Amino acid sequence: MWASGPAAAARPVEAGLGPARDGWPPTSALALLVKMAAVAIAATKVQAYSAQAPLEPLLA
Repeated sequence: MWASGPAAAARPVEAGLGPARDGWPPTSALALLVKMAAVAIAATKVQAYSAQAPLEPLLA
């Protein structure tokens, strides 16, 4: 399972998918796909959390 947020964006480099380890360019199609997937997952989790969060404590 992937973590969401900045940790998910940093994970491909740590896992050996970064340009320094495998010689891939940073604009590789697979690297962009992984990054976009991580951002989409994080955005979905943020939307789900904000939809469940009560607003009364924030407005009080």
